[in-house]
Amino acid sequence: MKPKITMAYLILSAILLGSFLPQIGKNSSKLEAHAQYSYEPPIMITYDLHADPFVQTMPLDQRRQIYYQWRDNTEWLLDFLEPYGGNVTWLSVGEFMEFILEDQANAIPIMTRLYQNGGSLGTHSHTEINVGPHNWPSLGYNATEEQARKNWDDAIRFVNAVVAKVIGSNETAAIAAVNNIRGGHLPNNRADFYKFMIEYGFPIQEGGAGEPWYQYFGHHIWNPLRPSKTSAWMENLSTPFVYVPSGPVIGKVGIHAGVFQDMSLPNMKKMFLMLYLNWRCHEGSSDSYRIWTFGWASHTHDISPGSQTRKDVEEFVKWLNDTFVSRRSASGNVIAKWAGRKEVLEAYLDWESTHPGESSFNYPVDVKDYNHYPYLKAVQQTLEKAYYVTEVTNFSHQGVDAHRLVSVETGRPIYVLWKDDGTATIDLSSEFKGTVKVTASVSGNVVLSEPNAIEVSNEAIIVEEAAKSTPVGGVWVSPNKFRLLAPWIGLAFIIILPLVVRVVFVKLKKKENRE
Repeated sequence: MKPKITMAYLILSAILLGSFLPQIGKNSSKLEAHAQYSYEPPIMITYDLHADPFVQTMPLDQRRQIYYQWRDNTEWLLDFLEPYGGNVTWLSVGEFMEFILEDQANAIPIMTRLYQNGGSLGTHSHTEINVGPHNWPSLGYNATEEQARKNWDDAIRFVNAVVAKVIGSNETAAIAAVNNIRGGHLPNNRADFYKFMIEYGFPIQEGGAGEPWYQYFGHHIWNPLRPSKTSAWMENLSTPFVYVPSGPVIGKVGIHAGVFQDMSLPNMKKMFLMLYLNWRCHEGSSDSYRIWTFGWASHTHDISPGSQTRKDVEEFVKWLNDTFVSRRSASGNVIAKWAGRKEVLEAYLDWESTHPGESSFNYPVDVKDYNHYPYLKAVQQTLEKAYYVTEVTNFSHQGVDAHRLVSVETGRPIYVLWKDDGTATIDLSSEFKGTVKVTASVSGNVVLSEPNAIEVSNEAIIVEEAAKSTPVGGVWVSPNKFRLLAPWIGLAFIIILPLVVRVVFVKLKKKENRE
């Protein structure tokens, strides 16, 4: 073969290799990333139950009757949760514990069960101080630091007295190991509350402090952290206590902690699904494991017989156990488990010991800024204004997990789909009559598809009506067949074209020799 012919052959081969190998490598690496799984600890589900202050203008006998109801509500919650493996973290104001000390034969066994179940008999307070038997006047929110200290001291004193009865010891360290979580309304500024947490030595901060983060992205924080003096969502690794985040009262929709929060069951189920998609993505990545948590609260007065909150608790607990707690991922990891907040603390400390200096969660600004958003942007943007409806089992024979949601704005369906192994094509034409937008949960890439031919694979996708034209955190990708098959066509060209070129060149050479 002459030098010119040889050079042409090499150049053509190089062009072909240069054109197609990068695309093949890109697809292969993506498939490999989603096919590999590593250990990921289960999402830790927490439930904060606490007793709030009694109305002081109410006669003592009437307050005592309310106490009896709250006591019985607490026992009901334990009776309900325990068959599901559920845990509850208990916190109380001082006067409720004052009633406990007057009702030890009935109440100490319940307090003992609470401690054994959730690992905590913690302290909660609003603005009240104790000035005599069942006399707890309010200081208001403009209390001085000295007054706020009395607020803390009085509540802690009564909680500690009950803890001593439960554990049968007055030893200070033993009591502190049980009264291990603190929440409250005073001091009414972040810096002083932070100072009190350190001074009093509580290892866990109750969930309310980080609730305002909800206003930015429509869900709560999903990882415990050491918070800063400035904010519960700004991390400071030198802080000696840990913040275990959660939402407010289950079932409630409205202003709490100064911001609007939607804790209706359709939204709570949606938020848990969003968390699961983030957990699942992290499980499939090469990153080291993280501690994940999801929680809510209720007051003892919320869960009285016949109340909507009691019904919401029953429904949500059953849904969690049926849909996530009872299941394992494709790699065998437990997806979710119940935990007291003390157990979350212990898991965080264990993680911290093997990840020194690493961040668990940090959002360093007080505005909505996707540059600092630590979770899957595509999931947040496609599902923020959606409500969960149900799990769909129509495609289980194809190995496809499916969940149906609806848009809060349009009422139109939204589907979340994934398949742990391989790919499948599913038909959603009964739900969607026109072209649908398919958003990849991790990359954010968007394709348009016919509703009767939706491709589902390992990376979870969100399917909705093709009404919007802006991709979420990614780029539009053409769904035409050639684009999808290009890597494999390229591979065929790499194998076949050089042979064809060789044949042509040989014929040219023979022709040249004859001439």
